[in-house]
This record gives sequence, structure tokens and C-alpha cells, in this order.
Amino acid sequence: MNAEEYWQALCAKNPALAEREVVTLKVNGLKAMVKQAHDKGFEHCWQVSETIRKNMSAGRNPFDGIFNGK
Repeated sequence: MNAEEYWQALCAKNPALAEREVVTLKVNGLKAMVKQAHDKGFEHCWQVSETIRKNMSAGRNPFDGIFNGK
């Protein structure tokens, strides 16, 4: 999955992002992004990373179950 596909998946779960002209992420790496966004620590970041990997392996939206609380 390339950066554009990740962005599209992220916007699918957070439509407000698609409405902005500029979105700035000041972090590097998936775990850092999730930790900053959720502020729940390493264990939560690991769980989110695993969810994304499983969704990608199954051909689903990588962010399913992350932002909607499922």
C-alpha cells in the first residue's frame, strides 16, 4: 500500500481530513502517529499496528475498527 492509498483509507474513516487543503503530521512512523493521536501508550500503538496489518492482509480498509471504536 502506497502513501496515496493510506491517505484515501484515512480520509474514508475521517472525512473532515479530505476537506482540508493542508494536513500536517509531525511524526515519523505508524506507531508514533498512533501514540500521538491516541495518547494511550505503546501497548495501544502495537494493537493498532496489528489491526492495520490484519486488515491489509484481508484486503480491507487498513483503518477499519480503529477510528470507529469497533
